[in-house]
Amino acid sequence: MADANPEDCGPDVNILGLPEEIALCIFSYLSASELSDNVAKVCTLWRVYASAFQLWKRLDYTVDAGVRGRREQVSIFQTASAFRKLTLKDSSSLGCLLPMLFCNCSSIQELVISGEEMDPDILSNLGRHYKGSIQSLTLEGMELDNNWYSSISGIARGLKSLTIKADCCVWAMGLLSVECISLSALRLTSCCQTENHRRQMQGVKRMLSLLPDGLQTLQLGAHITPNGEIMQAIGEKRRLETLTLEDCCEILDRDLLNLLSLSKLQCLQLWRGHSFSTNGLLNFVYNSNFPHLKHLDFFDCPNLNDEVIQEISIKCSQVETLDISSCHLITDNGLASIFQFCSNLHTLKMSHLPQPTGKDYLNHLPQLLPKLIYLDAYNCCNISIDLLASLENEKLIVMYGKRIRRIQR
Repeated sequence: MADANPEDCGPDVNILGLPEEIALCIFSYLSASELSDNVAKVCTLWRVYASAFQLWKRLDYTVDAGVRGRREQVSIFQTASAFRKLTLKDSSSLGCLLPMLFCNCSSIQELVISGEEMDPDILSNLGRHYKGSIQSLTLEGMELDNNWYSSISGIARGLKSLTIKADCCVWAMGLLSVECISLSALRLTSCCQTENHRRQMQGVKRMLSLLPDGLQTLQLGAHITPNGEIMQAIGEKRRLETLTLEDCCEILDRDLLNLLSLSKLQCLQLWRGHSFSTNGLLNFVYNSNFPHLKHLDFFDCPNLNDEVIQEISIKCSQVETLDISSCHLITDNGLASIFQFCSNLHTLKMSHLPQPTGKDYLNHLPQLLPKLIYLDAYNCCNISIDLLASLENEKLIVMYGKRIRRIQR
């Protein structure tokens, strides 16, 4: 290759003289600390660039006493003009950080407050300054009282997503439901079983009844056990697309039928359905009409057997993710029907199944499930490790025993 002639080269390009749009494009690959500690200290122009709203509106930051030093926190809060997600885990430094945040930052889309030492006044102050911009709120690890609920109510009307993972008087959440007029996602998890379980369930029912019809995502986590009244309230939320119930121990067969009205469901997770009978599950699946369903999860439903699985394979053949782990009645006949009809599956979780051997269908996995990329067969004690290892020519992740093996196509 001939040497380049210096005379043919264009004028020297000074990196400080880059056009604004190019500089901002380059800086968009940097983290919050790199923008505040490096870029902002180069020159006055770059300090302006480092504070650009279009850079910060995509960035997340966590205030955590054990992760980042006070100096970095101060630098970032002096530079940041927005946050996509701000997580507060340490209250000791917020006294000096929040005034800087209020002075420089104009928008916070997602706010996470975590830790039992957090004070509701923190949320109240943030709510007053960012009432119109906070769309998602997560509270975790504290005991929520009336002061916390008052703080939440200050931003409730603009919230689209509310997540509570805390010890809380869930019954009091009904007071907020009237104000959460824009809420589309609600996730509730209690850290421990409340002493007044009946009162808690009445509160959940009241809250669901008062929430807007536009609710699209609902998750009831640990220690929040739906009953018949709650299932009836859920069935009235006709726009639900994602429903996760992590503790279905008190849901009876007749309660399941309330979900048949949710024709827009894309994701349905029913865990620990110990009160579901085989006939109840069969009746539910047979009468269901979920044309948009992509993700189905029946983890730890002990009465789910081959007959139910065969009905699922026919009625929900379009599913892409299926979890039937810990459903101990399932045999090779049930799994064979999944392999025969559910050709769109890319994830199949079938761990802790003691009966299947896999001999008549796992050998034909590439042809039967061509889109499968993850197979969880952990603790399926009658499926041979050699049989699972024989899939090593396929492009998927197979989990068995205590190992995860990536298999190349």
